[in-house]
Amino acid sequence: MMETLFPIIKAIETGDKRLARRLLQPLLAKNPTADLWYLAAQACETPDHEMALLQRALALDPTHGKARSRLYTLRQGTQSTQSTQRTQGTDTTPSPFTVSPLSTNVPAKSAAEIKKALPDLSADAPADKPVSDKRATKELSREELRALKPVKREKKKRGLWTYVGCGATILMSVTASYFVLTVLGSSLPGQIRALLMGEQGAVTEIEGTPIFDRADAVYLVEPSQSKSVGRTDALADALEPGYAHEYLFDARSGEELAIYVQFISMTAHRVSRNVAIFNPAGQAASGVCHSESILQDDSGIVFVCNINQTGKWQVRIFGREGESTGAYTVAVQRFEL
Repeated sequence: MMETLFPIIKAIETGDKRLARRLLQPLLAKNPTADLWYLAAQACETPDHEMALLQRALALDPTHGKARSRLYTLRQGTQSTQSTQRTQGTDTTPSPFTVSPLSTNVPAKSAAEIKKALPDLSADAPADKPVSDKRATKELSREELRALKPVKREKKKRGLWTYVGCGATILMSVTASYFVLTVLGSSLPGQIRALLMGEQGAVTEIEGTPIFDRADAVYLVEPSQSKSVGRTDALADALEPGYAHEYLFDARSGEELAIYVQFISMTAHRVSRNVAIFNPAGQAASGVCHSESILQDDSGIVFVCNINQTGKWQVRIFGREGESTGAYTVAVQRFEL
């Protein structure tokens, strides 16, 4: 199946959405699945069409985390736009998959219309009557100077806010680019973060063996960061190849807890073997915890643990290339049937 989907994913990543749609159509006609509808949504040209296909994906699999997260983001961003369209009578219903280009034909104003819209600047100083030197060198009274001061302050204030607005726009663009690269599983965000925060480099081998050849790497690599997670928290971060992250949580003997790890990165497809739970003594807690994959693509895992020791437990995540890198979330809750 992955051999069939790889050209589609590659076309989406390179921006060739038309090719991706053409490759997806026979697959959707033959055997539509939630994952195929999610890929089809990424190949759409407009948010309305993308939301329609994400809803199809969730209709087949209501637990599809990536589709649900993307649909929520789109709804938040397009709610005000759709309201304006309904008010103006231009609201349209998206087609199931066919994408129609938007019209960009805007009638241009004629030169006469543009000239008419401009103010008449010749009223104060006619071209055939030069301004006298006396008028040009006239001294301003104190009352006139007082009237001019607020105007000058207003201009300076507008200039300052212009710079602030430009800076905010640049910051938002950089943040959005960082998030997109993280979701796609690119190693560039990790390199930038390591450079800014002074983190040590990624682990490449242990005892002479390449780290990515070790199935037990999650038990061997020391975490590059450690955070505490509460029962009501849902922490988000991004993981790079060769690094490990650790999350500590309090647990009491006799409790039954569920620990969730869900990746939203497109490069996370084998998360289950790169996540482990440790008891307060630092030992692997496989004997008291059983795990299940959250989605069929193994992009997330949930552990249900019967706690037998009171103290600080930990969940550790190892970043393995092509399996468990990119953006993810972690949560700890009391397990309830």
